[in-house]
Amino acid sequence: MPTWRKSSASQPADNCVEVSSGSFVMIRDSKNPDVNLLSVNSPAWVLFLTFIKNSSPPVPFADLLAVS
Repeated sequence: MPTWRKSSASQPADNCVEVSSGSFVMIRDSKNPDVNLLSVNSPAWVLFLTFIKNSSPPVPFADLLAVS
């Protein structure tokens, strides 16, 4: 069973994503933890985090998911 982590900056209303890491990183919506689990390999997760941290201004997560 994975151990899920929530950002320390998450709102008290639990409107956030949770992450569980290992050989694959799993991401889920804290409001719907049993629905729509996303799984990516660890190198892809590191690349994603690096991109977000180095964006100026930071890129909103929803913009990364937008399909053109």
